Amino acid sequence: SSNSLLDGEYPKNFEDKLLADMQSALLKLERRVQEGPGALSLLEVEELDGELSRVIAEMRANGDQRPIKPKSADPSGDLKSAAPSATATSVGSSNSLLDEEGEAYDGKGGMGQPKGTVNT
Repeated sequence: SSNSLLDGEYPKNFEDKLLADMQSALLKLERRVQEGPGALSLLEVEELDGELSRVIAEMRANGDQRPIKPKSADPSGDLKSAAPSATATSVGSSNSLLDEEGEAYDGKGGMGQPKGTVNT
């Protein structure tokens, strides 16, 4: 079977051994999340502790280095996918308004003053 993380799909930011520790730790954590308490043996927990200790030691040693990004990466790509779409947040959607919200804004207003009120 092919190991996509070690096959060069991503830029070479880490030594193979550290990358193998990261992948192994993630797989153990994923199994723990899916299967719940007791999913990992005591040996696997000890292995996970060692793997994470090595990863954290490397992070502390190299924390001030800037990450190497793939040349084809769009710098705004991650932000675009994380932002809600305009249709999901639009006020004029077909969803019914709650009674507390009142009418949709019509562009006429009293400078932040609620309709039907008087500035005293």
